[in-house]
Amino acid sequence: MNEEEAIREIRKLEVKPADQIATYDWVDRITELVIRLHANPDIEITTFQVHPSLPLVVEETMSDSAGFEIPIELLSFYRVTDGFDLKWHLKKSPFDFELGGEIKMLGFAEVFGSWIDSLWGVTPEGSDPDQLDFSWEIRALDLARATDPYCTVLHGPEDVEELDLYFHNPRGTSHRLGVRFSEYLESLILTGGTYDWQFLLCEHMHSPESEEELRAQRCAKALKHMFPEKDFSALELEDVLVRARYEEEE
Repeated sequence: MNEEEAIREIRKLEVKPADQIATYDWVDRITELVIRLHANPDIEITTFQVHPSLPLVVEETMSDSAGFEIPIELLSFYRVTDGFDLKWHLKKSPFDFELGGEIKMLGFAEVFGSWIDSLWGVTPEGSDPDQLDFSWEIRALDLARATDPYCTVLHGPEDVEELDLYFHNPRGTSHRLGVRFSEYLESLILTGGTYDWQFLLCEHMHSPESEEELRAQRCAKALKHMFPEKDFSALELEDVLVRARYEEEE
């Protein structure tokens, strides 16, 4: 998809009355991201779609049945776009791993509808009780990468007013992300959805020889190589790169 096609797709989106729009127009930010990626001749965009904004009747109906109050920053996102998909890759990687990115922000009905059995395949038989309870309290938000079990989820137990974000592996470990939803979106746009960027947001540092640390280091190297002009200090990228260099020297 080229820049002209991307802009045509965005112009198809529904324009809502002023009293219904969000206070922060994420569509503009997504557009800037796609244009930035397209400007790099070494990057190929293979998937890009921004979905029309959420109809108010769907928001009102599903918000009432969600079981908790949906934060306004989350609603603000869906009032301008009901999710978006983006997939891209660097045509030739200088490393021994693939460089690229993938985003799949699910629509409002997918996040807050009845989905858990089909999405996770969770069954009571043989499941860890704590993990099973956790699975029933989360809702998928960003599927991140089609070939990877990890995805970003909202966690909203009944006794907690504020939703938390986790980078969740339904058959493995869940990592709490130390950011709010709007901060997650800012980081997503900053990184372009580069593979494994969520590991840079984990609240607790990964153990030195873990798979999570390796993936965080790979992502840090990828971001530094592809977007050297960007300020990634909010993600503490330099700290991760220092750890990567130390590992290489060992």
